[in-house]
Parts: sequence; C-alpha cells; structure tokens
Amino acid sequence: MLNDTVFGAGSGSNQFGETYVFDFDSGRSANNALKRIADEFGGSWSSSLGLGDSEALIAGGDSGGGDFVWSGSEWLVSGVHSYGWGLCGGLQIRGCDRVQGTNSSFGDLSGSTAVFSHVDWINSVTAVPEPETCALLLAGLAGVIAAARRRPPPAATPGLTPAPLRRRGVIDPPASRRGPSCRVAVSARPAARCAGRTWPDAR
Repeated sequence: MLNDTVFGAGSGSNQFGETYVFDFDSGRSANNALKRIADEFGGSWSSSLGLGDSEALIAGGDSGGGDFVWSGSEWLVSGVHSYGWGLCGGLQIRGCDRVQGTNSSFGDLSGSTAVFSHVDWINSVTAVPEPETCALLLAGLAGVIAAARRRPPPAATPGLTPAPLRRRGVIDPPASRRGPSCRVAVSARPAARCAGRTWPDAR
C-alpha cells in the first residue's frame, strides 16, 4: 500500500510475500514518518507517535533478525528484518528524517518480510524428522562403525616397523625375512639364522 501510494500502482503481485513497514518515532509529530507520508501523498493509513522509550528500529547488520509478537502464552516470529529505508528524507519532507543517510534515525522506516505468507516453505525445511528417518540414520551410522571395526589394521612397512615382542626372550622377525615358521630366540649371539637368512640379534 505504501509503495502504491507513493510511487503509483504496481502489478498487484505479491509472489514474494508481504512486508510489514514501521517507522522510528521520537514522540514528535515532525518525525512521525508514516503519518507525514500519508498526509503528503493521500495515504489511508494511520500512525501513532510511537512507544516512547520502547520504540525501536533495525539498523545496519540486523537483516535476518526476527520480529516477534506475544500471543498471550509465547513469543511468535511474525517477520524477518529486511531493510532500513530513509524514504521520508528521500522524499524531501522537511524535518522528517532526523539524520539523513543512516536509514536508522528518527523518521526512518524499516521493513520486515512477513512469515505468514511463507509458512508452507518454512515448514518444509524445518520439519521434525519422522521416527523412521531417525531409525534409518542410526542404522546407517551403526553399519559404518561396524565396518570400520572389522577392517584389518594396515600392514607394517618392512624395515620401518620393529617386529613385535611375543613373549619374554622371543621375537618374530619381519614377514619379509622369515619362512613359514621361523622364530628367533634372543640370545647373546650377535646374529641369528632362520630360513637361510641372517639379521642382527634383536637385543
């Protein structure tokens, strides 16, 4: 309605939803932007002088924040902050915009996209998962964990990983150096023989 009154009738399409427009009132008639624009352009809406110390407006960086209304039992999101608009000053309505160029001073406007016209889309992307979906997710996670536990450990690189000590005084040589059942007793000898090959004593 505001756009149509100030800039002429548009296409009438609201395919992108509805917008709540509100002004930042100082308590003075001079800064009552919506009322002054209505008087200037013949708008049919009304506007009060504000809420005193409770009056507020969004500023730079607030886009995406929420507008909330009290339902009597809980706060509900009614809109999402979209823009600040120094329309009153831009229309050269004298003395309306307290500080021009800020889009967040007394006499400026803000707009929030109403959520009621987007309820179907919001519900489609924020719906609580069905129990079957959660069960399938947990089953898949359990399968991944089970597969990881069954996977054999990576093979040791010959020459880099020492042979494990099986029991006191006995050591297995690396797989690349031993025969089918080759075990070497650790002794005082400088070297031990197995499958026709020699390597330093493990001590």
